[in-house]
Amino acid sequence: MSKFFMRMIVTLVISLGLLTSCSESIPQPRENMFEVGIEELVDVHVDRPFKVHGYLMNHAKNKWAITHGVDMFTYQIVDEKGDSVPHSGDFLFRNDTGMITEIKPNQVYTHNGEEQRSKEYYEFTIHKAGKYKVKAIVKFRITYEKIEYDFQKTSDFYEFIVK
Repeated sequence: MSKFFMRMIVTLVISLGLLTSCSESIPQPRENMFEVGIEELVDVHVDRPFKVHGYLMNHAKNKWAITHGVDMFTYQIVDEKGDSVPHSGDFLFRNDTGMITEIKPNQVYTHNGEEQRSKEYYEFTIHKAGKYKVKAIVKFRITYEKIEYDFQKTSDFYEFIVK
């Protein structure tokens, strides 16, 4: 084989090695890649049930397969004094069912588990008019490179009015 072809082969091998070592790898999942929020609550009235819907948004540049239970989203409502508003029911039921889904970049994901748990987890009735705040707590897991990353994120409090 001529020296020219040998040099070409060596150059090609080195170039391929550099390209593969410089390729962008997927970073490990981090909490700051995700945003938790609540859909706006409008037209909430005293003694009328209303549903709270939280969301999880993926701000990463890559998609993730997430696993979670039917209780992925839980909610806390407080009045103007900061006192918690209790759930409507005396008994809360849920199936301990695991879910898996893929969340793509900039995708918003919601799952209240409406068919697998009591509506009292996400449906509230307030008996006094005034200003209230609600926040969402979300729990999910990502398995990446055989390592499990458990996340629990909380949204900011969002204000709403009960008429």
